[in-house]
Amino acid sequence: DLNEVQDRDYNYLLATDDNGWLVGGGEPGPPRSYKLAAADSAHVEIMRIGTYDREWGGITVEDILTVLRSGTILIPQIEVLPTAVVANWNEPPELEIRFDMEPSVPNFDDCTAPLPE
Repeated sequence: DLNEVQDRDYNYLLATDDNGWLVGGGEPGPPRSYKLAAADSAHVEIMRIGTYDREWGGITVEDILTVLRSGTILIPQIEVLPTAVVANWNEPPELEIRFDMEPSVPNFDDCTAPLPE
C-alpha cells in the first residue's frame, strides 16, 4: 500500500506541485484538497526491451504480443521494499521512490550477495 510510504501529512516534505501524489488513489481534489483531482497515474517498469530490431539481438513487437497473449508467461506477485528517494531532472523536480525486490532470505552481512533464486 503506497499510502503507507507517502508523506500525505507533509511531515517530511514541504509541499508538492498541483499534481500532488500520483499513487495511492491520487488526490481527492476540492474541497478535501487544493490539488488537482486525479486517479493513480504512477507507473512501474516491469521489463525493459532494448530494441525491436532482430539484427541487433532484439525481438519484434509482434513476437512479444504473441507470447503475452498465449498465457504461457505469468507474472507472479513481487514483494518489494522502498530503497531510495530521489528528485528527478524534471522542472520542477518530481520525487521518485525507488524499490527493489525483497529477497526471501536477505543477507544483511554481505550486501553484494546475489538474491535468492
